[in-house]
Amino acid sequence: MRRETNPSAKAWTIATGLVNTGRGSMPIAVRGYICVRSARAGYYWISNTGDTLLYGLGIDSAVHLQPGFIDLMERSGDQLGPGRVGMQV
Repeated sequence: MRRETNPSAKAWTIATGLVNTGRGSMPIAVRGYICVRSARAGYYWISNTGDTLLYGLGIDSAVHLQPGFIDLMERSGDQLGPGRVGMQV
């Protein structure tokens, strides 16, 4: 599966949603994904397109999250407007 070089606006919006809801922190772009540290344990991995959201300790052991959760995080990220506040590239 070919990945975009840079994360899309949708991917950053989902990452912002994870941070806005307190589920994650410290988003960083890494190897075709945005990695967001989970507030509990592990990491969220958002594909650069924003179409896939995984959760786990590492990308190789991460599990796919339901599309409804992706939509919810995207809406949560849009509430304060799209942006990269606190995002590292």
